[in-house]
Amino acid sequence: MIRLTEKGLIAESSTTIVEFEGARVVSVKDARTGEAFLDRGLAADVPAFDLFHQVGKISPLGVHPLASHVHTTLLTGTIAELVLEDWECDVSIRVSVDEATGDIVVEPSAWTMQGGIAGLGLNIAGIREDLDVVGPFQQGARLPMAHPQMQGKQADWPNSWEAGFIVFQGKSSGFTIQTWDDHYIFKQVRIGHEKSPQTATFVTQAYGPLEQNRCVGNVAWRISAFQGDWTVPVKRYRDWYWRAYQLDKAAAMRPAWLDEIRLAVSWCPTHTGLLDALAQRVDPQSVFLHLPRWRLYKYDQDYPAYEVSEEGRAFITKARAMGFHTAPHANACQMNPDHPFFHQARDFCTRFPADIRWGGWSWLPVEGWGSFGPPQSYSQMPANKEWNILVNVHLAWSPWRRQLTRQVAGLMRDLGLDSMFVDVSQWIHNSDNAVLEGLTYAEGSLKLIRELAELAPGFCVAGEGRNEISTQYLSMVQFHLYNFAHVAAIDGQEVGWALDATLPVSEVLFKGLSRGIGYNYGKGVNRRAMVDATLKQGAIPTLIFQTRNPVAELDGEEAQYILSHV
Repeated sequence: MIRLTEKGLIAESSTTIVEFEGARVVSVKDARTGEAFLDRGLAADVPAFDLFHQVGKISPLGVHPLASHVHTTLLTGTIAELVLEDWECDVSIRVSVDEATGDIVVEPSAWTMQGGIAGLGLNIAGIREDLDVVGPFQQGARLPMAHPQMQGKQADWPNSWEAGFIVFQGKSSGFTIQTWDDHYIFKQVRIGHEKSPQTATFVTQAYGPLEQNRCVGNVAWRISAFQGDWTVPVKRYRDWYWRAYQLDKAAAMRPAWLDEIRLAVSWCPTHTGLLDALAQRVDPQSVFLHLPRWRLYKYDQDYPAYEVSEEGRAFITKARAMGFHTAPHANACQMNPDHPFFHQARDFCTRFPADIRWGGWSWLPVEGWGSFGPPQSYSQMPANKEWNILVNVHLAWSPWRRQLTRQVAGLMRDLGLDSMFVDVSQWIHNSDNAVLEGLTYAEGSLKLIRELAELAPGFCVAGEGRNEISTQYLSMVQFHLYNFAHVAAIDGQEVGWALDATLPVSEVLFKGLSRGIGYNYGKGVNRRAMVDATLKQGAIPTLIFQTRNPVAELDGEEAQYILSHV
């Protein structure tokens, strides 16, 4: 039911009450208990919406002293429209009650005469300080909004906001905001606002190019109260997710041996003696090996060339004969600009929609170097091979997908592979050329992984990170820790917070589709915290060797601790 008030409207379902004053959400309550989740005292001066511009400017909406008006229309007993007429743009907000689910559905859209519109943010302000944020960030995290590792967070779907929901959890109740969007519209969540740290902003993003873009919308945000713990709303999202993408069919494509894996080795060295040492400790058929250095070329150079070296062939041949599940390392979306195929691919690479910079990677041998994107100059882009310069190719561009699937099919025949690892598979993003061949980057990513999985029944496609797009056809994934804690651990910074923050949110979502291997680096106490956090995520116990003598390292304290969990 929706009823109009002097200041706005109130939408009420069997579970949830949401109140608007003007265009602002000022109250979210549990309809069964009356519990309020917003504190108006913490929401002062936060605008109803923010308009995001390509140049980085953020315009607050609904705050202009003269040129800001709201009109409210009740269309039916369960549908209403709020129209905000603002100096910067106009906003239409469709508010409806989903009686089947109890959700209050808020769908905003904005249009304006100015170009360069990048996004529209719905602000939920005044969230109670005792409510923790629970979100699918790097497999799952739970922290207070004001925690330094949560406050100021900006996470893009689906790369770092790995599924479209956030839970605000109290002692035994809370509320959730979800978007049941299966149209691959890019979006973002922001924790904290310049006007109030107890604010979450849900941003609908426009596809690039942005220079002439004047409108944004078509994402519906579902607000609902729940009773119990965070798993209640997460399971609701899982149910929608599995139905929307018909994931029972995808799950049936998984290898039969996936659930039998008890140990993984990530960044496994091509050391044949290591295979014998591992086999003395664990049945090879229950071990998954991620093998980065198996090609004729140096790591992260000469992509997309995938010719096997003599050393790589000897290792893979022995590993497969012994029963190890072995996944040679490839790259899902990046290539080196000195590769001959770059001449064809350069017009189909991705650029960030805000500044039109080329996307990609580089690794410079300079301590503290802060930018790992590729150079932007004509002189440096094709030079300095040793810097491992990589550029991102748009995965909706079919010739790139054909390159990888053709070569992987050949490797399967040549080496008897049952697995392949595709790096950077989590990097699904908006771009200046957002749509190619009629598909977004997200849809192209999904097609690539599915096309690899279809090369043989039960073929295991492994990758980096886990999100609701790539995981549909990835069977084994490399788990990052919250806020990419491995980077801090490698630098020697304290990372105990990562263990405290970790919550297996994504394991609830994706169990039955994929399993995870750890990404545990660091030394001493840091290393132990990383190992424990990855186990808490639900990852398979994972060895990562950090010396040139992995066989000897197997008898070390850290390896023994990991093996004790097998």
